[in-house]
Amino acid sequence: MPGEIMKMKLIASLLVLYLALSLGPALAQITGNYPAQGNVYTQGNVYTAKDNLEVNLENNNIVKITQLEQINTFLYKGPVFVEMGYESCKACQAMKPILEKLPVEYKGKATIALIDIHQSPELAKYFGPNDYTPDTFVIVGTENGKYVYMQENGKVSTDRSQARIIGLNGKNDEQIFKKMIDLAIIQQDKSKSI
Repeated sequence: MPGEIMKMKLIASLLVLYLALSLGPALAQITGNYPAQGNVYTQGNVYTAKDNLEVNLENNNIVKITQLEQINTFLYKGPVFVEMGYESCKACQAMKPILEKLPVEYKGKATIALIDIHQSPELAKYFGPNDYTPDTFVIVGTENGKYVYMQENGKVSTDRSQARIIGLNGKNDEQIFKKMIDLAIIQQDKSKSI
C-alpha cells in the first residue's frame, strides 16, 4: 500500500511538471504571470501576445528576434543561431555576408536570427552582458527553465558566457559558425532520441 501511494505521488508530480513546462508560455501570456528573470519564457511583461513576429522563412531570410517567444517556437524546429548587434555596428555589417549564407544552408535544420540590441533593449538585457558586438551564440534547447547553449568545443552549458563568440575572428568566422550549428544539430538530435 505505501509503495502504491509513492508511485501515485510520483506520477502526479511528473504530470504537474510536464503541464508546467508545456503550458507555461501560453499560461503566462493569458494570465500575465511570467517566470522570474533568467527563465526562458519572458522577462516581466515586456512581451505580449499582440507583438508581431518578424519572420519570413519561405524566402530563407534571417529572422529578426524581437521577443523570447520566437526563440522558444524556433527551438521546436531546431537550434537557433543568434547574432546580437546593431545597425551601425561595422563589425556586424562585415559579418552580414556570412550570415546571409547560413539560412540557405541550414533551411529546415536551424534558425538563423538577429537581435538588434538598440531596437530590443529588453532582449539585450536578458542575454547580457553585450559589451562587444557582434555577440553570437547557438541555443540548442532548455533545461530547468534556462536556455542551453552550444559551446565551440561541442559541450553544452546553461551559462551563455561559456558559449559566446565575440566580434570577428578573421577568415574562419564562417567555419566556426557552421561547426557550432552542426554540433547543435547533433546535440538536439541526441536529446530528441532520449
